[in-house]
Amino acid sequence: MSTFDLYIDLSSIYTGTAPAFEVLLDGEVVSSFSVGSSFTNTTLSLSYLGDAPRSLSFRFNDYNGEVNRSVTINEVRINGTPAALGSLSKGVLLQGQESQLNIAAEQASFGIPGPASSPDAIINGTAGADNLNGTTGDDTINGFDGIDYIKAGSGNDLVNAGLDHDVVKG
Repeated sequence: MSTFDLYIDLSSIYTGTAPAFEVLLDGEVVSSFSVGSSFTNTTLSLSYLGDAPRSLSFRFNDYNGEVNRSVTINEVRINGTPAALGSLSKGVLLQGQESQLNIAAEQASFGIPGPASSPDAIINGTAGADNLNGTTGDDTINGFDGIDYIKAGSGNDLVNAGLDHDVVKG
């Protein structure tokens, strides 16, 4: 299981009761809180399976009868890195609306090397027990499931051990 820190800065427009806001990770609500009219910010530490979450979204899930209510997403940071302006599908949410974060565009924030990294080798295991060896270059080694023995070798390697109790050597 992997974790990341999500910082989110919000503001809202309302008359009576502060709007309810939800954070969804892989389709499940992981946090819910009220958003005041002045800037509201919070940092959450969230866990997920795999290299990165499958989805991260934000929802104004508050069906108060009050009209002209909205929540503005002012800033999102993943592990301290600000999300790109175009990574959110919506910046202002009305009642019942949701905004998706483009996970693929933010993969570097989750520690996943992008195409510019050009690793020397990508070595993938299977769902079973594997014995994986890196090269002398900069490798990406993915153990996946099963009890794996992973020897990274020299170079600047990225090792994703996966599930189960794996043995990883430098």
